[in-house]
Amino acid sequence: MYGRNRQLSYGLYVLEQLAQQDLLRASASIDPIYWHQQALDRMETYRDLRIALRQNSIQAVVRRAQEQSDSLPPAGDGKAQLHGHRQALAMFLALAKEELRRAELEELRRRKLEDSLGEPVEEYLTAVTSRA
Repeated sequence: MYGRNRQLSYGLYVLEQLAQQDLLRASASIDPIYWHQQALDRMETYRDLRIALRQNSIQAVVRRAQEQSDSLPPAGDGKAQLHGHRQALAMFLALAKEELRRAELEELRRRKLEDSLGEPVEEYLTAVTSRA
């Protein structure tokens, strides 16, 4: 599972970098204060999520992010900080749920393969490689 956390953490790092670019471009927007705050909050949220992934399982971080998302006031409140936080949480939840779905499919494939082999994959691979 550590590899999955690393993949998801890297995705969050990339999103954090994109938010940083948006932060730099905010001054050229129609409402620079709003867009600056919105990008800043996305950056901070992505960073916080990356830190949480280093210390917890994906499932635990997803649960916490979902709780945070559910506790936010309804969209359309006009507050840049809330909009940035909401947007970052939504992006993380989409990425994490896709990663969890992928892991579940991998596990199903592994079980199916083990059923057809009649033994755990590791044992089969060890036996095959020791014969070579």
